[in-house]
Amino acid sequence: MKKIYTTPEYITWQRRRLEKIERKRIKKKRTRYKNIHKENEDKGYEDSIKPAVVAPPDFRLIENTEGCLLFFRQIRSTEYLNHYRNYRFVKISLTNVKDIDYGAISILTAISYDLSYKKILLHGNFPKDQAAKVMIAEIKNFKPMNLEKVILIDLDDLEELGLKVGD
Repeated sequence: MKKIYTTPEYITWQRRRLEKIERKRIKKKRTRYKNIHKENEDKGYEDSIKPAVVAPPDFRLIENTEGCLLFFRQIRSTEYLNHYRNYRFVKISLTNVKDIDYGAISILTAISYDLSYKKILLHGNFPKDQAAKVMIAEIKNFKPMNLEKVILIDLDDLEELGLKVGD
């Protein structure tokens, strides 16, 4: 059987205990309310989507050094850095590339690893030219660019060329 305390000291103790619980409950409500409206606070930047950095058609480091270096400089600049919610990313477009060499691909890979270290994503696409597409697809370490998510590519074309898809 439960004991009921009716003496004045127990009544005051119980009243203080209930007041304390009520204060905690109100404080918890306030913090929830603040968290709901936290999205409206200034994040230091606005969500912005900027245009993609376009690679030159002759994307060979030895023959077109200035064009390649300008492209690499634009990738690293904050002018093309996009903000969307908590994500920072740079969009690149390789669709116009007709000629490409391994030097340009290796530098692009190094830049993509550097950006991923800084928690900046690099989104891009494959070239329309079949030979350039095959040269990029042959390199297995070219994964940090999220190419599968952004590009609609004919997987049958790659399988016809003898490349394994999905490795």
